[in-house]
Amino acid sequence: MQGVKSISCLTVALLMSFVVTGCETTPPIRHPDFCATAAPIFISKADVISDRTARRILEHNLSGRKLCGW
Repeated sequence: MQGVKSISCLTVALLMSFVVTGCETTPPIRHPDFCATAAPIFISKADVISDRTARRILEHNLSGRKLCGW
C-alpha cells in the first residue's frame, strides 16, 4: 500500500511541475514589419460596413494588440 501511495504522490508532483512550467513567462514577440506599417482601424457609428468587413477589422485590431501592444 505504501508503494502505491508514493507512486501517486510522485505522479501528482510530476503533473504539478508540468502545470507550473507551462506558464507563459516571456513577453510577446514583436513583429517590426507589421507594427511599423500598420495601425488600429477605428470606425464610427455613422460608418456602414458589412459583417465580413467588421470581422476583418476586428481581426486586424486584435492582431495589432497581440503583436504590437496597441
